[in-house]
Amino acid sequence: MHAALDGWTDPTGKSLWNFILHTSDGKDILWRIQDLSNQSHTGEYLAEKIEEILNDIGIQRFAAIVTDAGSNINLARQIITQKFPHILNIRCIAHCLNLITKDFVKHAFATRILNWSNVVTAYFKKSHLPHKFLEDKIKEKNIKGGGLKTYIHTRWTTAYEMLQSICRLETCLKEVINENPNVITNENVKNIIMRKRGYFQDVQDLAAIIKPIRDSIIQLEGQEANLADCFFSLAQLGAAIKNMPELDHKMFYRHCVESFNNRFNEFDFDEHLLAYYLHPEYQGKPILFY
Repeated sequence: MHAALDGWTDPTGKSLWNFILHTSDGKDILWRIQDLSNQSHTGEYLAEKIEEILNDIGIQRFAAIVTDAGSNINLARQIITQKFPHILNIRCIAHCLNLITKDFVKHAFATRILNWSNVVTAYFKKSHLPHKFLEDKIKEKNIKGGGLKTYIHTRWTTAYEMLQSICRLETCLKEVINENPNVITNENVKNIIMRKRGYFQDVQDLAAIIKPIRDSIIQLEGQEANLADCFFSLAQLGAAIKNMPELDHKMFYRHCVESFNNRFNEFDFDEHLLAYYLHPEYQGKPILFY
């Protein structure tokens, strides 16, 4: 089995840390939640807390420690794996993909499109008549997939869901505005949907860039994911970025390439690469990108 841990601050300001066990048969066990508010979260201290868990279960039963990329928790992993050489030091690759997405959306192009899309989504979610008109239009045209989706900043997969929903409902949004000029009075929303040159094409382009990250995160958060999938997911994402239409968004393309390379270089991929070459699903097969 392997152990994973993460910390967060609750609404009252307490520093809470969870310790999760992932067993070889795919089960996740929440072993402990601890309030560590009264301690400095140094790498040495966190290593002590991890070792407590290992001793509770039995050190020889563990094959790996998995965490995100914080400097203190990186040090804690190093301390544990140096003390117990049979335990692998693994950084969470889903967290890496979330960071790559965060880097992407910092660019002015992505920020602009996401901000405009948030304005559109929030308006139709919070205004009851426009919301009802849009729902009726979706039913009239028998469009599958539901209404507009909300982008939650801490869940990067929702950026794609929001963008894709706007692409899917482009015709509905335009018709609702044209057919209800006395109800749809928000000028910002009307400008974005009806007058922003190339807005819907830009939404589609950004969604296409984020989709490989979203797909990879969903796969890697599944019960069947393994180290080989981790390496393969990053390789696919790199290929997707390389195949972006550079001429349409040249500066954004360069930003994505630089961001991906920086994050990729943060990883030590020996274990992931070895798992890829040994895994029977991938063994002897080249990586194909379409």
